[in-house]
Amino acid sequence: MGNIQIYNASAGSGKTFTLVKSFLKLILATKNVEAYKTLLAITFTNKAVNEMKERVINQLLLFSTPDALVEEGEKKASDDIMFVQLAQELLLSHEELQERSQKVLKHILHNYAGFTITTIDGFNQRLIRSFAFDLKLNPNFEVFLETDDLLRLAIENLFKKANENQLLTKLLLEFSRDKIEEDKDWDIETELFDIAKLLTNENHYTYIKELEEKQLSDFQSLKEDLKQQRKGLYTVVEDAVKHFFTFTQKEGITADHFTRGSLYNFFDKISKNGFFAIDKGVFDRVWFVESGEKPLYSNGLLKKDPAIAQLLDENQQWISDLLHSIEKSYWWDQFYKRLIKNVTLLAVLKSLQEEIIAIKEEENILPISEFNSIIHQTIIDEPSPFIYEKIGTRYQHYFIDEFQDTSTLQWENMLPLVADAVHSENLSKQQGSLLIVGDAKQSIYRWRGGRAEQFMELYNKEKKPFYLIQEVQNLDYNYRSRREVIAFNNSFFHFVATHPLLFNNSGKHRYGELYLEAEQKIPDREAERGFISIEFIDKKSTQEVNNSEEEAIEGENVVEQTDIRIETIEKYIKEAKIYGYLDKDICILSRRNKECIEIAAQLSEKGYNVISSEALLLKNIPEIQFLIHLISISLYQTNEKEKIDLLFSYAKVKQITELHAFMSQYVHKPVEAFFSAMGFSLSYFHLYSFYEGIGYAIRVFGLAKPSDAYLAQFLNVIYEYKSVRNGNIADFLTYWEEKKDKLAISAPEGVNAISIMTIHKSKGLEFPVVIYTDVNDSLRSGKDTLWICVPKEQYHGFEHLLIDDYSGLEKIDAEIVLQQSQVELLDAINTMYVAMTRPKDLLYILSQRPKEKEQEKISTLSGVLQAYLQAEGRWNPSESHYTFGQLLPIERVALGENDYIPFKQRSVISPSYTIVTRSGSMWNTSREEAIARGNLLHEILGQLITQEDIPELLHHFFLEGRITQEQIAPLTHQLEKITTHPLIKEYYTKEYIVYNEREWLDISGEYLRPDRVAYHKPTQRAVIIDYKTGEDHPQYQTQLRRYAQTLEQTGWEVTQSFLVFINEEIRVISL
Repeated sequence: MGNIQIYNASAGSGKTFTLVKSFLKLILATKNVEAYKTLLAITFTNKAVNEMKERVINQLLLFSTPDALVEEGEKKASDDIMFVQLAQELLLSHEELQERSQKVLKHILHNYAGFTITTIDGFNQRLIRSFAFDLKLNPNFEVFLETDDLLRLAIENLFKKANENQLLTKLLLEFSRDKIEEDKDWDIETELFDIAKLLTNENHYTYIKELEEKQLSDFQSLKEDLKQQRKGLYTVVEDAVKHFFTFTQKEGITADHFTRGSLYNFFDKISKNGFFAIDKGVFDRVWFVESGEKPLYSNGLLKKDPAIAQLLDENQQWISDLLHSIEKSYWWDQFYKRLIKNVTLLAVLKSLQEEIIAIKEEENILPISEFNSIIHQTIIDEPSPFIYEKIGTRYQHYFIDEFQDTSTLQWENMLPLVADAVHSENLSKQQGSLLIVGDAKQSIYRWRGGRAEQFMELYNKEKKPFYLIQEVQNLDYNYRSRREVIAFNNSFFHFVATHPLLFNNSGKHRYGELYLEAEQKIPDREAERGFISIEFIDKKSTQEVNNSEEEAIEGENVVEQTDIRIETIEKYIKEAKIYGYLDKDICILSRRNKECIEIAAQLSEKGYNVISSEALLLKNIPEIQFLIHLISISLYQTNEKEKIDLLFSYAKVKQITELHAFMSQYVHKPVEAFFSAMGFSLSYFHLYSFYEGIGYAIRVFGLAKPSDAYLAQFLNVIYEYKSVRNGNIADFLTYWEEKKDKLAISAPEGVNAISIMTIHKSKGLEFPVVIYTDVNDSLRSGKDTLWICVPKEQYHGFEHLLIDDYSGLEKIDAEIVLQQSQVELLDAINTMYVAMTRPKDLLYILSQRPKEKEQEKISTLSGVLQAYLQAEGRWNPSESHYTFGQLLPIERVALGENDYIPFKQRSVISPSYTIVTRSGSMWNTSREEAIARGNLLHEILGQLITQEDIPELLHHFFLEGRITQEQIAPLTHQLEKITTHPLIKEYYTKEYIVYNEREWLDISGEYLRPDRVAYHKPTQRAVIIDYKTGEDHPQYQTQLRRYAQTLEQTGWEVTQSFLVFINEEIRVISL
């Protein structure tokens, strides 16, 4: 292996095989069993890390097992192509390679921490922790992943301090006014949050560093200057209009002398209404574009008034220059307007950064988004030996996977360590090495720092960061897809690379060449199989139906379009299944999560088994929706809307068919009536910790199902929330609203369900059948965040300024717009490439029919598909469906049983805390009130220690408004009857330590909760008391025996157990 190897690995080319083989080759090439400790492999995600570790361990396990010990039907090492290749390349016999594999595997398993395959963030964290003292960080700092929370807190703190800084207050107020003028909400918090995200995105790192030395007064001066520049433009336009009308009035020229009067009317409109009457649409009109070339008048004027015609000809260039000076002024005004809009936000960035620093120090946290910048600023200038000494390991061999997703800062941070390794030798005279694997065509993470250009510069050898030869190798065979799929993709992307309306190969980065050189070879073993379908949905015809009606409701088109889409997708699913494919073989891909949500919902309604990130979201589970409403109603019990939502969600959970009868029963009563009927007590709920209270609600309402991983995850969310944030219940609801779109369970593997996911999430995956939907995206948006280079001497020392809409900027700086639009085009085509290279067998592409204008200018992906079909001679405007290859049946695979994640319930029998009184006679009220009072009585018993405490405890409940003065007497009577009963009165004295509602863990891992345990410390004896209502039941005795067995595991002796039945009379049973 050369010192520096770069693998250009297209989709399906076996890059994981290459990586693992290279990794094993290095650690098996020597007899040193610790050689693996000098290797550092870096990949993009934790999932990829685990997969690579598993692959290495499994290969070593395979290599280590002698063929004679392999069971029949299992794979042998001698049959493994990697094993055979490594033996040949390392000049080892099979026995020698087997022996080395055994020793290395044993050593790795006993020293797993030294087996370093990690993410770049994982390595960075290790680096930063090693340098915590040098960076003046608390060595026990917590890595903070929720950067959004940090930004919101910083904005909140900034607002609190706004009044202390008049200049900051002025800037914020001005920005609010600007938003009001744009007919937007005056509240700028959302906009500030969006701009604050720049602080956590390293694409903006260099530009934001330029702002560090600026003061708020610098931003204010820049803003005022830009406003003056705009005023200057208004003057230019005003002068141009005056000159035009001075000329026309002097010569007696009117609108009738110009072709259709358009040119004259353009000036007249500005003269009457001012600069803001300029309509940018005019600049594309034929008369405006051709104003300097073709006559300004119609043919009739030449005969009717040749003198005027000659006068207009003589002044044509001058008039055309006036028009274009107005156009230029318009676009400069738009440019300044966009700059001014963002100056306030940039000014606030500095203040936000100061707030974030303060929060980090106070909370002892370090956002993961800052790892790369911290290393870049501080650590990377240190000598490499010093860095290695700090982290405790000297790495000699580096592997970097998915290099196209590695950001500029990440690569620059790694360079000194890699350079030191590849330019030096160890004691065995072995030189260090670097292996890079990537595919610029799969670079789809530019928004978080990944740059295709960085990898292109390396494998094209435009950049040579090392004083060594860079060996570049193309992995050009596709081992994933069928012959027809590979051939189609080769043909399609070659077309994309060469079409004159797409990539412009005259710039610095010739993106077209990326796809021109990307043709994949087809393995000889690949049979003539594979099928591709391209289908266009004719959106226009569905719109005409609605447009013909005057009262068409907005959004109906969307609904009808969605129906056509889902019907078409359903057609593809049925077709694939007819040919032998299972649900789990099918994956539906879309660019945006919104479409994935819609498709998942619609297919689920039609009865299909679906698994998607959205289907895995907690917020979409009826039981969790009910719990969220329950939490809310526990805080706002008089909220009628919340009560109705709670009842509806309960009906959905329990699949109540008689919905009207159910709602009528409770909708006009207080929510306590519903709770009482269900045996649930809000007061009791609040006695628990938040986590235990939710567990209580799950048990009482019977929400847990045998396979319910969702509730288990919801409880995990609550536990983590309380552990990390330590907030109250009301704060949790805010937290839930912020996070509910991300909180989900992990996708189970092997379930026979159709996968639905975004293209970004599908990266690295493969499926027999792929349905690629909504292939309609624009190739260039013109709405991206862009830093514009400006002359610092003209812009108060600023070198870069921010705009978030560069449409029209080509009129000012054509080069920067060309480069940006080419970057956006590459990202769009790359996303398409990732989607179209996921399938093994079948690829269905679903798009909207492109607009007629796509003939002259390709602006959408659907336009690219149309242009390709035209080039292939297949396009027919009357056809909507095109196929390549042939659909062939496959052999059906038998399904195994699904594995489920069980939800652990704490009790297998009815909970003891549900108390329902037989009648309401005690209170002389209705049954519902009696139930509520019964639950209240149980709560009081849960807090009662001795009989002497009864008056004080009831007084406490009275002061809290939990009971009335009239209720004190009957409650006192009832409690005294219990606590003075001959069989149990001893256990309501100070002689015993009392554990009310304490949880105990039994040997099976389940929690048990006796109502009362009275423990006599001197004798280590305990008595159990449990409160019940109604009649005795055998299960109660079983329950008490379980309680006793569990307590005795602690070393206590349970001498007696009592059941106390609280009805009209108190009855005590001794067991």
